[in-house]
Amino acid sequence: MKTQDLKWKGGVTRTVIGDGNTIREHVTIHSATGDGEATTVGSHNHLLAYCHLAHNVTLGSHIIMSNVAPWPGT
Repeated sequence: MKTQDLKWKGGVTRTVIGDGNTIREHVTIHSATGDGEATTVGSHNHLLAYCHLAHNVTLGSHIIMSNVAPWPGT
């Protein structure tokens, strides 16, 4: 599937999701944008409703992610 990133030049990208994750309604997880790259989600996370994981992100394990939460340090 073609990515939404306008810089995408084609190629094979991946989305890797670990074990034991809870992914609630309306969560979006975007695949990577470069050939051979991956968007990665660890294991045992809780991604609550309406969360968004952007292109090429690496999310660790044992994380609770909530919608409209500020990024640390902002």
